[in-house]
Amino acid sequence: MYGIIGFAGLCVLALVFLAGRAKLRPLWFALALAVAAAACGLAVAGTQRGVIYSRYATAPEETVDAFFTDLLSDDYEGACALLDNYSDLGMSVVPEDPTTAALYAALHESYACRPLGQARTSGLSAVQEVSFTALDIPALQADLREQVLLNLARFVEERPYNAVYDEQDQYRPEVTDEAYRDAVQTLLEHSSDYERTEVLPLTLRYSTQGWSLVADANLLNALNGYLQ
Repeated sequence: MYGIIGFAGLCVLALVFLAGRAKLRPLWFALALAVAAAACGLAVAGTQRGVIYSRYATAPEETVDAFFTDLLSDDYEGACALLDNYSDLGMSVVPEDPTTAALYAALHESYACRPLGQARTSGLSAVQEVSFTALDIPALQADLREQVLLNLARFVEERPYNAVYDEQDQYRPEVTDEAYRDAVQTLLEHSSDYERTEVLPLTLRYSTQGWSLVADANLLNALNGYLQ
């Protein structure tokens, strides 16, 4: 940048020198000085204001909308392609355990997103606030233990003693597993009671490929059901 300023300065000096030795017309001489002065001004502005660019090829709001559109349609590959700092969030992997898979599916079905106003841009970065809704897993887990205990008490009342307890008078593993599965199913029948909505300030970065979304701790926590 300083080399540009120095070169522009030399051009000005050369013009002044030539003006004294050659018969330059006043109009052309004035225009040449104006161009040299503009070059110096742009060089100085560049050192003070950073990168100068004309306009963005895309809008940050478009990237945010595309990300959540892909996310809500289970196109996780397309959603991750719009991220700046992750290539895969592991969201396409379905748990093998049926009960865990049911929780996982309920979490994804609970996703909802609504942009709040327009993005605030500053240079090559932007912030877009969204209202994001997802299943609150900790809130569901808080009621899960109570529901499991209710199921076990019902099994004790309805079934023979040996069908519930083993030789050490402990609950049989298959009984506790059943109580847990039934509890999860019962709570998921009104999963909307456990949904949580938060305002997320989403950060975006601009490059030659356009805007990309930064998956920060707040976004990852929301996508994981607010487990942190």
